[in-house]
Amino acid sequence: ITPAVKALREKIGHTVKIEVETRSLEEVEEALSAGADIIMLDNMINEQMAECVKFIDGRAKTEASGNITLDNIASVAKTGVDIISLGALTHSVKAFDISGIRLEFFKQYREFLRKDSEVQVNASSFIETVKPFFLYYNKLNNYAKHTRKFDTPTTAKFRDVLAKAQDPTKTFFEDLPESLGYRNLNGSEFVAQYLNLIKGAINELNTCYDLFINRIEKSVVEHLGLPNDFEEYKPLLELRFCNVKTKLLTPKSKSFFERVMAPSFTKKEFYEKIGIVIFDKRLDATKDSEEELLINNMLFLFSELDRYSSISSVEDTTVEEVYNFELASSKGDFAKSKTYKLAKSKSQQAFEMQEKIERLLTGDVDLDVCVLLKMLNEKIK
Repeated sequence: ITPAVKALREKIGHTVKIEVETRSLEEVEEALSAGADIIMLDNMINEQMAECVKFIDGRAKTEASGNITLDNIASVAKTGVDIISLGALTHSVKAFDISGIRLEFFKQYREFLRKDSEVQVNASSFIETVKPFFLYYNKLNNYAKHTRKFDTPTTAKFRDVLAKAQDPTKTFFEDLPESLGYRNLNGSEFVAQYLNLIKGAINELNTCYDLFINRIEKSVVEHLGLPNDFEEYKPLLELRFCNVKTKLLTPKSKSFFERVMAPSFTKKEFYEKIGIVIFDKRLDATKDSEEELLINNMLFLFSELDRYSSISSVEDTTVEEVYNFELASSKGDFAKSKTYKLAKSKSQQAFEMQEKIERLLTGDVDLDVCVLLKMLNEKIK
């Protein structure tokens, strides 16, 4: 493969794309290393193709070829290949029973894809029409593939039909219309709005992850009292935490701090960086049931940085110790994070007071702590 690609490249230059046919991962590795622009995955099973697509990772276009039929086109598309060869189909064009309302659905799909809606319906045109939908689903991130946080409940049904599709004909002429609300076989009104329903579902799938990040951002901005614009508040965060001494931080807080302070050019990049610290997984892998806990844990880590920032900024040699805490009670009392400094000149006095208070304690840890916290709560109101 390598000598052939090199010789061809020297002959045709870099303006022409080179496609290499492969039958194994080893051949794929060699083709990619040789500089192939398109790598054909020939007669591979779906698991092999998925492995090869993952290895190639966008460094070349991928094409599935060999034994592609209407029965397996959906599963082939889900491997993530960029191109699916139609050769086997066009050699034996299959007749379709597409008429009446099915034909109208077909035209709506074509119109959505901005393709000729009056094209002859056959195996080739059908695959050309449905293939982009399967490829679209495959390229959704994990969050969009699993969330159910949509304004329209039919969006999740639409996505789930694509995820579970086995028979493309049934999927596109029965299951997808039904997922978007179609029931009546004479529903000309439904067909008329079908294109808009598809657009609405696609739009929600495209934006759901961004809206998830927006919800996280809104909580952070409100919690920290920041301006709404990322480009404005990112430098403020760096300034706010620039005095934090990392040696004081726990491993998790330190990792969070480093990601907060690292350069980020978009809010998506920023929240994906810091979000991975919360559950030790990618932000787009967050489940709907985990969203509230994710945000709460993130706010807690920001509060921790605030505390350590207050403590780290103290360089006064006259100060013995610095304490920073916030306090809440079941009665609804809440004292925001505050910092208290014990001067060295009062350290002996503090020690004597501590001894007196300890003599009054009962030895019941819960009781003693609650009394001390109650006193603190009254003092810091």
